[in-house]
Amino acid sequence: SNSDIINKLASGEMYQDGIKITIPEGSTSNEIISLLVKNELGEKSDYQKLISSPSDFYDDFEFLNQKDIKTLEGFLYPSTYYFEEYAKPKDIIKEMLKLFKKNYTEELQKKQKERNMTLQEVVNLASIVEKEAVIDEDRPIIASVFYNRLDKDMPLQSDATLQYIFEERKKSMTYNDLKIDSPYNTYIQKGLPPTPIANPSIKSIKAVLEPSDTDYLYFVASIDGGNVYSKTYEEHKKNVEQYRKDRDKRNKELEEKSKKDK
Repeated sequence: SNSDIINKLASGEMYQDGIKITIPEGSTSNEIISLLVKNELGEKSDYQKLISSPSDFYDDFEFLNQKDIKTLEGFLYPSTYYFEEYAKPKDIIKEMLKLFKKNYTEELQKKQKERNMTLQEVVNLASIVEKEAVIDEDRPIIASVFYNRLDKDMPLQSDATLQYIFEERKKSMTYNDLKIDSPYNTYIQKGLPPTPIANPSIKSIKAVLEPSDTDYLYFVASIDGGNVYSKTYEEHKKNVEQYRKDRDKRNKELEEKSKKDK
């Protein structure tokens, strides 16, 4: 009946058919490709070619037609999708781009223009924020730290961009890693990396367009999942040392607990 139809529409109840693919926020294009190939939704080489060819999508997505957008990395919107078994790789990517276009609203586009940034710059910085943030409250503060560094012509010094160099994520960076000659090594290269390093959530994009107003230049993780921020390198060194002490203490407590449980 009409009443039944209205109730179903109002409740948001729906049925989805097809292969379910969930792309987590902050996934890289390589991780997305692996997920799609694992679910038998195309060949790796086809996806790699398409992702490195934004011009193939200009007709449907005019926002990609900009000189500094060299790849679709950053624009493959993280969400849950349902694809038909025989869906073509290009159509699959189009669905992700459609969702990016839908979520990157006119309001956000206006804020981008106010900040005098290109879309690629916004998504690029948002991808770094995405990989650095653990809790939502930290996103706009992390964005402010990177803006402050860029304003002072300081390198971003982000482990997240360095991780992008490696095929598999490393548990921790070494001093030798910090010397790697790569445009994605923001310890030795100033400015943003050549491309986004992941596909960020809309929360990180908003954080970049609406950053906190701070004087912070440094941050380090805390053991509770957040970050501790500082304005000077001296403060930062103390915070790093405190983090190491807290981490070692926690690890020791976990180790002792594990022995007791056995």
